[in-house]
Amino acid sequence: MTTIEWHELLRTWAAAILLLISTSWTIYWSLKIARGAAAKSEQDKLTAELKTIKDALVSDERSDSASFAKMETRLQKVEDDIRHLPTKEQFHGIELAMGDMKGDLRELAVSIRPLAASVERIDNFLMERANRS
Repeated sequence: MTTIEWHELLRTWAAAILLLISTSWTIYWSLKIARGAAAKSEQDKLTAELKTIKDALVSDERSDSASFAKMETRLQKVEDDIRHLPTKEQFHGIELAMGDMKGDLRELAVSIRPLAASVERIDNFLMERANRS
């Protein structure tokens, strides 16, 4: 191989590797930020709600049955909200699925390269044929 061919080969591989690194880095930080922000926000909201319920129950132990029913309804709502939050295992499953998708994208990129080259050759052929006419 000539120096120019080596240079072109190196440039092609470097671009592919940089694209892969960039994509992986973006996916990793997107998941990390989304998971952290969502979990922290939900946790803060639920902690504040539970503190409000606790304060209300402690301050008024002699509340009537209507007030108690209201607190029970609010507590049930918080429990329902907590029940619907994703678990650590579910987040991990999402991360694994994203990894699988990344692998699928790599395979797709590899399989598209020969097709792109074929399309380019056909396009060149048709352009040359049109220029001759």
